[in-house]
Amino acid sequence: EIAVDDYPEGVTLDGTWRFDGQSVYRDTDLETEQNPQINTHSRNKLAITAALNIATLQAGIASDRSVDGDSDALTAWQNYLCDLRDMTTEQLEQSPVAFPPAPVSIF
Repeated sequence: EIAVDDYPEGVTLDGTWRFDGQSVYRDTDLETEQNPQINTHSRNKLAITAALNIATLQAGIASDRSVDGDSDALTAWQNYLCDLRDMTTEQLEQSPVAFPPAPVSIF
């Protein structure tokens, strides 16, 4: 019988952990299969944040309510969004994935 203290450090319910009747182990094949989906989902969340920052900056500029630095921030966020879009399938298969660094949020 396996006790709670016997679980490996970092065990999660992400579907990649297996129990063979005696021990708990990570199925690295399953983990590798899941990486692209998990990383694509994470990239999409980052892209939504970028789009929100971009839309807000564009609205401020268009309505003549921009503040100092908005133009530079807009360019930085647009470049970041393009960097996210340009990530390759190979990059999204990595664990951990190396996302481009995000600019400072305007919120």
